Amino acid sequence: MKLKSLTKAIAIVSLSTLMTGCFGLSTTAKQGEALVFVKKPLMFGFSGVSDDVKMTGTWFHLWTTSGIPVSITPYQKIEVFNDLATSNKTPIDFDAPIQFVVNPENVWMIIDKYQSVTKWYKLKIKQIYREEVRNYARGKTSDNLMYDASELKLMGEAVRAKVQAVIDEDKFADVTVVRVLIGKANPPKALADEIAETSRQTQRKKTEHQKMLAEKTRKTAERERALADKAYQSEMGMTTEQYLRSRQIENQSLQVQNVTLAIKEGKNVNFMIGDVRIQPVKVMN
Repeated sequence: MKLKSLTKAIAIVSLSTLMTGCFGLSTTAKQGEALVFVKKPLMFGFSGVSDDVKMTGTWFHLWTTSGIPVSITPYQKIEVFNDLATSNKTPIDFDAPIQFVVNPENVWMIIDKYQSVTKWYKLKIKQIYREEVRNYARGKTSDNLMYDASELKLMGEAVRAKVQAVIDEDKFADVTVVRVLIGKANPPKALADEIAETSRQTQRKKTEHQKMLAEKTRKTAERERALADKAYQSEMGMTTEQYLRSRQIENQSLQVQNVTLAIKEGKNVNFMIGDVRIQPVKVMN
């Protein structure tokens, strides 16, 4: 009799265990995560995603319940645009990261409807976001998007507002778009190479022109100096030999002045003595 009663009691306990799932498990939410619980009872009770979201820490639950850690830190998705046409028909390449945050208290709704934040983004936001970026870029010139930082900022804010409006219509997504960053646009490689080559040719022409002007200036200065020398020679009634000797004396006088100044400053000056005249040679210490 006692054995039959014991067997009956064990059977009742086992059945209760299967029905309620009383064996416990634990799941940990790391820093920056929230825990969303999905209940799957064997027979009776609530089944589905629970709205009781837990924050960072270790939480115990029934073995028939699974805990899903979900990041509650800002998300960033980067969309890449290649050969995007602008209003002046010049294709450009650029990146456009979008940053958003999920309300931790309501993150369970995204899990319940879309299974994950990543799936929600791909299903509900990705295509709309790309379309808004393309539509805005098509109304601007390539120069606007490549060189105007203020235009990129305006574009980012305009697209952010459009995407936020779409999100606000989704009752299952309590999400805020923090910012849209439009990266500096660049032309495709083939066009960039062409622009670089044009720039090099322009710079080469500019350099050659500057050299030509410098050479022209030098020749003009030499011609003016020669004319001045000739006028001086004529005015003074000098022969060519007398004029050259006069210039030689001027040069020697200048050397003497330089040597005198060097001696006054305490610098060493050596003299080379030849057959006709003394030739000073400066040695600067």
